[in-house]
Amino acid sequence: IRNAIMDGWVCFVMGVAGAGKSTVGRALSEKLGCQFVEGDIHHPASNVTKMAAGVPLTDEDREPWLVALHDIAFKWSKSGISGVIACSALKRKYRDILVCGICNDKRDTASATLVGEIPASYHTLSNYIFVVLHGPEEVIWSRLQERKGHFMPPALLQSQLDTLELPSQDEKFVMCSLEMTVPDIIQHITSHFPFSTVQ
Repeated sequence: IRNAIMDGWVCFVMGVAGAGKSTVGRALSEKLGCQFVEGDIHHPASNVTKMAAGVPLTDEDREPWLVALHDIAFKWSKSGISGVIACSALKRKYRDILVCGICNDKRDTASATLVGEIPASYHTLSNYIFVVLHGPEEVIWSRLQERKGHFMPPALLQSQLDTLELPSQDEKFVMCSLEMTVPDIIQHITSHFPFSTVQ
């Protein structure tokens, strides 16, 4: 007997580069027995090229990537599948896209022009939560210096820190200190989830 996340829940593990999104995301998916997606692998090649060259991404660069991750999450939720997605989700508008498939400031205009069936990219998730990995900049810098084989150079960290908008109280989120151990982070996260007991 073990605890498992209820069907159709999606967890977005967010934070700047070096916060530990992939490590925590994989550990969380293993704990919950659910799907895991590494958001970075869904970046278009043009985004990867820019970041590898030390060029920060614009909102326009990120939008199709965020919509693609939303569509994965929505398909999971619609099928009763739960999962964890690791992605930066630095701004409120980025999180809106992950949840709704489109920025809220574009939603009314887009909905008014749609004809027939609304595509998946305009469906809103109901059961979701953001896990925010946050902590001292010096800890993040140290981790990035040790990281090998990632396309994003440490020099881009400052641009991410400048971009970061921590969630407001009207968003669904759990705040975790990245100075905690991974097991402690997982325990803290799972205490905020609805669980069912399975064999």
